[in-house]
Parts: sequence; C-alpha cells; structure tokens
Amino acid sequence: GDPMRWDVVVITPHVDRQKEYYIKRVIGVPGDTILFQDGNVLIKKPWSEKFIQISESYLSSANAWQTRLPENVKTNEFLIPEWYYWVMGDNRNNSADSRSCFRSCIGENITAHFIKRKDIIGKVLINLGYYNIFGTWGLVDGKKWKWTYPPRFLDHPRSATYKELGE
Repeated sequence: GDPMRWDVVVITPHVDRQKEYYIKRVIGVPGDTILFQDGNVLIKKPWSEKFIQISESYLSSANAWQTRLPENVKTNEFLIPEWYYWVMGDNRNNSADSRSCFRSCIGENITAHFIKRKDIIGKVLINLGYYNIFGTWGLVDGKKWKWTYPPRFLDHPRSATYKELGE
C-alpha cells in the first residue's frame, strides 16, 4: 500500500551511486503543505486553512526543535504534488533528506525535494540502527563499559500518530 505519514521507509532517491538506499520518515503526503519556521515543522492538510505545528516525540533531545533548511534553499514552504512525498531523517542536524534534495539541489527545481511514490521501496519493520561502537562506548571510572549515547534499536518508533493533525 501507499506509505502513510510518519512511516519509516526505505527509498532510492537516485542521487548517489555509492549510497543507493536511504531510510527516512515520511513527513508529508500528496496535497500537504510543509512549512519550516523557527526550527519547527508545520503542516497544512489540503482541506485546512491553517498550519499546525507537529510534535515530533521520536526525535532525540539533540534534534528536537532543530529542523532547519539549508542556506541555499530559497523557500520555507513546500506544496507536495500528487504521487510525491516529503521525507526526513530523524537526525535532523545531519541528514540528507527532502530539505536538501539529498544534498543535490540543482537550480530552482522544487520537485527535487520530493520523493516519487515509485522510489519508495517499502516500510521498515525492524530498525537495528546505526552506531559507531567505538564512539558510543566508554569506560566509566576506568572499570565499567557503558553507552555514551545508546543506540535506539527497537525502541525507535517506526511510525507515529499525531493528535494535532487528527491522525
């Protein structure tokens, strides 16, 4: 079936021969308008007249309320066309996603920000996460190993619902 808002999906944005697959969260669906303002994400559904700020409880404290657009992006509002989706990574401070056209925005091509439906391969069922074991482990008091930043593994939500959007 079609991806739903907040699903974590596997996509092929066709922007990097070295990295064919990406895992991103669906933020906007066809007909939505996405607005970025003061580090927040706001969504206006097709039948609504106002933008609603979304609550993204799945973001870590380092990424919450830090969703910014790259400096070279000239607009902060995006209307998602039919058969396209807006996707973003949960690591908002360092993610190649729709905000940056997966680091390949060229000129004023606004559709480069969106992912075509046919480029969404499937929904993630289990996310084992990515972590650098050498950068996230450390000795505590010189005798006990402990996570500095533990990987989120299975507790990382694969989908979410948002009451503010009536979903």
